[in-house]
Amino acid sequence: MRANAVHDTIRLIYAAALGRQSWSTTLGAVAEATGARFASLLRYPLDPERPHLCSPGQESFIETYFEDEWHIRCPRVHVIAKSLTDPYFGARIITDEVVGTLHENALRGFYKEFLNPVGFGDFAGTLLSLGEGRRAVLILDRNAGTGAFSSDELAGIALFTDHLEMSLALVDRATLASSDAVAWSAALDDAGVAAIFLTADGFVVRTTQWADRILSDGLRIVGGRLRCRSPDSQSALDRMLVERPPRRSVRIPRDHGQRPLLARAVPVDEASSEPEWVFARGPVATILILVDPDPRRRHSTAIDALILLGLPPSEAQVAALVGAGMTAAQVARELGLTEATVRTYLKWIYSKLEITRQVQLVELVSRIGPATPLSTE
Repeated sequence: MRANAVHDTIRLIYAAALGRQSWSTTLGAVAEATGARFASLLRYPLDPERPHLCSPGQESFIETYFEDEWHIRCPRVHVIAKSLTDPYFGARIITDEVVGTLHENALRGFYKEFLNPVGFGDFAGTLLSLGEGRRAVLILDRNAGTGAFSSDELAGIALFTDHLEMSLALVDRATLASSDAVAWSAALDDAGVAAIFLTADGFVVRTTQWADRILSDGLRIVGGRLRCRSPDSQSALDRMLVERPPRRSVRIPRDHGQRPLLARAVPVDEASSEPEWVFARGPVATILILVDPDPRRRHSTAIDALILLGLPPSEAQVAALVGAGMTAAQVARELGLTEATVRTYLKWIYSKLEITRQVQLVELVSRIGPATPLSTE
């Protein structure tokens, strides 16, 4: 995939979360970037009354899918969701070949009567964890005869899934009813999120009350800009604020025995042309999310903090427990998984948190807080 197509699609994903871009257009971009004809985002478990999203021009396809009860007659979406949590696969994405092998008879009618007439062939599906037991299944279908998705395209789907999860989780946490910067700030305050709104030049234009409470000598606002006590952290923070997509997170040391802050940048460039996002210093380009691991003042569990650092809830739960000192076998028993599945999760976790050893995960979690498990379906 072309790098600019990837970056443009990621920008659209965050723009859609801000209400500055329709989800239909965004899913269309995801489909185009991965060589698919059609992308759909279905809430799981499936329910015709719940909101489902799709790429442009395919609304009638989704309507027919539910009206003709294919969501009941064909287990494809259910199989995708179940297979991705099955330790046998241990995969982020499941393809037509796997689902077809598992449920060949059940799917035969679905392909013959529903998909083939509109020209759909191979597909790829992935499960999104949206927090507090909420899930969605992203499915990308491509034209019959096009062939299976390449490894490069599957890697792109996995990348977009990570950003879709982050974007939708942020929306869910803020329970946004409006798309202007002031409403976002208030909603993030209500959700207990420490956030700083910055322009493309790095000027701070707004902060939530939670951010005001944790700013210290290690991270201050000086002359309208963020200043870190550590030169290395300052360089890393500056890079993260301009990179698209931004790096996973930055650790910001503090004085007086306080534990380092963890920072994550959420790009909102697509909102910059809207008057609701323009301040005297200029339009908002980035929302910086801060996680305070200090046990005297933190307001979130280790799992909450790990989600804000980019892990989906299922992986955050595993990371929190392993980081609290549990072995892979103990975590498997605690969560009802196999040890192989836990180890697969850990590979993804290490990659996303940019660490290589369990001792680093233990160190990180020790600075964040208790590993209180999320509720699950």
